Amino acid sequence: SAILDNVNESQCYDDGTTYYRNENYQQAINSFTKCLNKDQNHHKSRFSKSWSHYFLGDYSIALTDANTLIKKRGNAGDYNLRGWVHYRLSKSKKAIADFTTAISKGRNDSQVYIGRAWSYYADKKYYNAIRDFTKAIDLEPELHDAWYGRALARFDSGNPSSALSDMSKAIKLDSLNSEYFFMRGKIFLSMNNLRNACKNWRKASVLQHPRADYYILIY
Repeated sequence: SAILDNVNESQCYDDGTTYYRNENYQQAINSFTKCLNKDQNHHKSRFSKSWSHYFLGDYSIALTDANTLIKKRGNAGDYNLRGWVHYRLSKSKKAIADFTTAISKGRNDSQVYIGRAWSYYADKKYYNAIRDFTKAIDLEPELHDAWYGRALARFDSGNPSSALSDMSKAIKLDSLNSEYFFMRGKIFLSMNNLRNACKNWRKASVLQHPRADYYILIY
């Protein structure tokens, strides 16, 4: 019977993982919940269940699972997970603390640094945000979101020329992102370069940015 339980447990976990990889998060949650009903300490299931809730935008449920994981296991991945959940719940200080713990426990990838960078940015700690975005870029130079984030942090800390360079790099890496063109327009505007500002807003408008037409109209 114990052997049969183990087979069932690995089956629901394997099923859940397949659903998760295919971004079928609700089905993944159902499978991981089955595993947890058999064994409350099946940490891998709780971890993936929490991420599934996160991707569905159910942050409060994701947080409950993350808190349980940290109580029972508390490895670097668990703190990274809770950091992202706290960030989405607009609890930037708690997010920063979690990402810092994840890093101290050996997590050293672009995901943990970009998470802490966005949390610092939300907290208006632009110098710290720039440092962490830079770390994420060093680890993964093709990460357009990190270039975009560093551009925003540099812009908000009063450095438009560096912001412009970063935003252009983000656009080079993801040329279909309307927000990047929209923001580059705002950077050009701050540098009194209205021609290039409007050029970027027109591009953002073509890519269906919700506010681009308004900016073209007033400028």
